[in-house]
Amino acid sequence: MPNIAQNPHEAPPPELDRFLPARQPLVNDFLISHEEAAQRLLAIWQAQNALDRQEWDAQLEAEVQAAQRARDSRECNFIATKTQ
Repeated sequence: MPNIAQNPHEAPPPELDRFLPARQPLVNDFLISHEEAAQRLLAIWQAQNALDRQEWDAQLEAEVQAAQRARDSRECNFIATKTQ
């Protein structure tokens, strides 16, 4: 799993005007309006963001579990040295 550096839950959707260069091929190739092309691109962004959020949540959970295992290991080592 790649390490995600920025929280996608906090990522704002791009402004529709930013899609202008990407919209033109959709308008030309699929004979749709600029508005419809922008909506489709936004839907693609939203779908990718949903996947990124799932990966982010899984990454956080893995980090929490790793920290818990490390804590448990330190506690076991501490107890083992106390009983010797």
